[in-house]
Amino acid sequence: MEYHHADKLSFKDLERTFPKELKPTNRTNQIFGGIFIFIIILGLLTSPWDKMLSGNVEGVKITAGYPWAFLILDLENAGNSPFIITALLFDLLIYLLLAYAIDVTINVFISDTSSFRRSKKTVKVFDSKNINSKNNP
Repeated sequence: MEYHHADKLSFKDLERTFPKELKPTNRTNQIFGGIFIFIIILGLLTSPWDKMLSGNVEGVKITAGYPWAFLILDLENAGNSPFIITALLFDLLIYLLLAYAIDVTINVFISDTSSFRRSKKTVKVFDSKNINSKNNP
């Protein structure tokens, strides 16, 4: 069955379909990298430094990743692989969606404030003298 009136959908048609506020920008990459670095630093800060500095490495694990730990450094068994690939992929997907949501929020906020400034609508204050002079000549 052929559809004679159906045109092929092009990328330009999809571009016109979505508002410009929903398109990801370079800011999405920066937010994504910031979230990832923040999670790594948070994992390092919450590790048991008191046990490591005292020299007791029995049962000490340094974990990084939220909500799933994708990096587990087991100091007692150093031969194990520190990366958990499935947790890393799920966490990266969550961080990417979070970065996109933050970017869209920033884009909507910026577009709303810029359109408000462009409109230059001012509120008219009604003065009783102007109203009385129009009604009573």
